Amino acid sequence: MRATTTILTTLLAMACADGGPGEPDAPGDATAPALVGAGWSFGECVGRCRGELGIDGDSVRYSVGGFAGEASFENRGTLAPAGLVAVAERARALAASDLVETYGCPDCTDQGARTLVLAHDGLERRVTYEYGRPPRELLPAHDLVKGLMHALTTCEANEHVDPDARCRPAPH
Repeated sequence: MRATTTILTTLLAMACADGGPGEPDAPGDATAPALVGAGWSFGECVGRCRGELGIDGDSVRYSVGGFAGEASFENRGTLAPAGLVAVAERARALAASDLVETYGCPDCTDQGARTLVLAHDGLERRVTYEYGRPPRELLPAHDLVKGLMHALTTCEANEHVDPDARCRPAPH
């Protein structure tokens, strides 16, 4: 009985030290998977042809511009506690999935492309898919980053992100 109690106590302590289910991994844990970015692009395009979302800890940055590097707008924000949990959960789910590099035919016939960027074990992995057609295994991460991008485009907070005070809604 004492051995069983010791084993259960040890397992419980290990689970709590690991953050437990639904909890973000410890900040700076290089071995934990991290969703570090996302983006979209349209190849045959003039003006706003690409958007890039960067996630670094609780900081997020979203910029939209053309292929020549000019930014149409750039806004920043901070992930809310629910956003930190959601980003960590999506990253763990992506890392546990058997992902391929490319789904469908992104940007064929100028339909656009979307990308998710996952960092894990010191490597970055990009997964690209057709704009508006995320595969089922990417849908939760797709919906999350799409919501972050929308909040940073409109400067309206949502449950996952708070745009900073300098946020300016994107021009039409």
